[in-house]
Amino acid sequence: MADDRAAPRDTYASSASHHPVQEELAGRVHFDQHSVLKRLKVLEVDEVQVDRCEKKIRREFAGDIRLLKELVEDANGLSKEELDSVRTNSKAKKTEKEMYPPLDKIFQCIEDAAARHLSSGIHRAFVPQTEYLVPDQYHTLAFPRYIPDFTLLQDRALLADDSNTVESQKRQWRHQAAFVEIRPSSKQHPGNSQNPQARPLLIEVANYARVHLSARPFSVFSVNLMIFGDKFCLCIFDRLGGLVSPVFDMWRNLDMFVRVVWNMTCVLTDEELGCDPSVSLHSNPGLSSANEAIYRIHSGDESGYQWGWCTQGPVLWTSLSLVSRGTSIWRVRALSRDGIPIGPVRIMKSSWRSSLLDSESDTYQVIETIKRYSSNAGRPLAITEWVSGGDVTVENKVNGTMETITARRLRGGFYPEGEGTIILHRMIFAQEGRPIWEYDDEGELLQAFIDVLKAHKALVEGGLLHRDISAGNVLLCMRNKPGPGGAVGFLTDFDFAQISEVHAFPQQPVATPVKPDRAYGNVPSRLNDPDMVRKKRSFIDFKRGAPMTGTWQFASRDALKALKTGNTQFQVTAKDDVESFFWVLWYALLRHLVNQNSGNSKERETIYNIFDEEFGGTTAENILQPRKAGPRYGDVMAAGEYAAAHCMSYALLQFFTSYDMHFVKYMDKEVVEAYRKTHAARPGITLLNLSEDDAALADPARWFTHDKMINDLEACLEYSRAHRMDVDM
Repeated sequence: MADDRAAPRDTYASSASHHPVQEELAGRVHFDQHSVLKRLKVLEVDEVQVDRCEKKIRREFAGDIRLLKELVEDANGLSKEELDSVRTNSKAKKTEKEMYPPLDKIFQCIEDAAARHLSSGIHRAFVPQTEYLVPDQYHTLAFPRYIPDFTLLQDRALLADDSNTVESQKRQWRHQAAFVEIRPSSKQHPGNSQNPQARPLLIEVANYARVHLSARPFSVFSVNLMIFGDKFCLCIFDRLGGLVSPVFDMWRNLDMFVRVVWNMTCVLTDEELGCDPSVSLHSNPGLSSANEAIYRIHSGDESGYQWGWCTQGPVLWTSLSLVSRGTSIWRVRALSRDGIPIGPVRIMKSSWRSSLLDSESDTYQVIETIKRYSSNAGRPLAITEWVSGGDVTVENKVNGTMETITARRLRGGFYPEGEGTIILHRMIFAQEGRPIWEYDDEGELLQAFIDVLKAHKALVEGGLLHRDISAGNVLLCMRNKPGPGGAVGFLTDFDFAQISEVHAFPQQPVATPVKPDRAYGNVPSRLNDPDMVRKKRSFIDFKRGAPMTGTWQFASRDALKALKTGNTQFQVTAKDDVESFFWVLWYALLRHLVNQNSGNSKERETIYNIFDEEFGGTTAENILQPRKAGPRYGDVMAAGEYAAAHCMSYALLQFFTSYDMHFVKYMDKEVVEAYRKTHAARPGITLLNLSEDDAALADPARWFTHDKMINDLEACLEYSRAHRMDVDM
């Protein structure tokens, strides 16, 4: 069940649209996969216990089975339009809800039988959900709100406790081991091998999976059960797509349904239901609480950090995409032999990388070379200081060898031929940062952007292009802890960086790669492992369509146009990155204003709606549409007295006004006239008399250069300081 209503203003929730994931799934779902049954050990359940449980269900719940069959028969008689209706009062939806109570009884019967027979200590429970599931905290842009029909609650004991703390845990994604989605008609199947295009049921389940992977910390795949009419199947989603099991008949194959529920509730380990095998809950009771789990990340090597790391607080950032790197950012500290946190707080990044590309750890070694030989040599660049990193390894419990965690390893019996795999990669950084929108005053914000733009320029001159400038990759230094060279902000996340084929310093000897402090896995990766073979970094990645990388909400308009039109020849350049900095700056100002939650209710509502329209888009088309006219700073300033006084200083207002000269030329012709009329009515803004053939004004390469943006922001900073006109943040 998806929600389209606006969320409370502190959640930044978006409409629960299923459209983005539909594009991600193209060609990445494989049906009739028996490997799903093998991974979930469905055929390993004791035959005697299965037979006994099946007979009990048929005997004691005959009335419920009869009711379910009648409901399915009614639903199968509905038209496609009636079945596809999303109205909560539609006949299909009402029929679906009537299926919940009898299914709940069958779930409980199997759970009770498994719990009585087994002594595994694993006691999960399928529970119907009536409220939105939430993350521990809203750490990402536009976190959707969903209500799966049933979820697999991690700890069955929580059902017996109705305290406020436990009630909150029941609604948190991290306490759900899996979920169930139900449709009343067998015609609402997820798809099949003959027609592999994902149907609405599978698309909705995939959307739940992406949120589950994002909000359930350190998950590597998500398991779900789909019931459609009198049929059911299982699906496992990971960062490469989905694997769907064969379809079974609910009543002719009731034994198979018993096996599935039996194993998921009382047999399968957390690792077998998708948890990262290299991470565990920290066993030190003094470090964890009911509302905040502390995770122990195991090193898997014999370095000075052999006792691993533990998280400090909730996740700082996590990806909401499904087929992606699955990036998550955490604060961590090293652990002593006794499991006690020691040393300074570091930043840990976990993400999946393509085996066809060099690792991000290798890229940081190239950055060290650029630092040495660039025109900024001797002056530290505002770039996060890399401590160590590598591909994540875990011990094989059968033979004791260390194995790298890859999608191929997790999938076991199935993997598409002719493709590379993806590898779980982890890095540790020295700098602890703050989100860019949590600036204390405008001067801090401007200086941070100047710092990172200068660093980005030096990297480009050295032959390295970032290609993923976003609000999650431009950070503020911690208060009273300046960055390299006294920087206020710094740039991070070089997973999508491209290194030029021609090195920018041909006259210099090739620098010996920096030997990392081995804190996680083997660095560099083992070249004798077929999954580890690295190739030259290029624009190629495992996304489909145009070779665009990074976070769509901050992409340049040219990159978004390429995505929209399917232009596979488009290549990101330095001016695209600089334009992304422009949109990140606007995002930081707008989100900072939203976070203040000040002004009257109408003003707050207006500002939030603008924020959602500007940055809540999830497809190239709906991100690009509002971007054609440039930032809506005028609408924000006109929202009310608080916004007018606190959004930005006069100097920064002039900065955005100057860029109107570019945006008015960049817009489609049919909206230019409307734009002129709107802006002509704004007090204090003078429109230049722009000739229609002035192509220079429409050229992004003229506007989005390092020197121009650095000079413009330095002028803003100097003017604001000289006139003491910074807004009071």
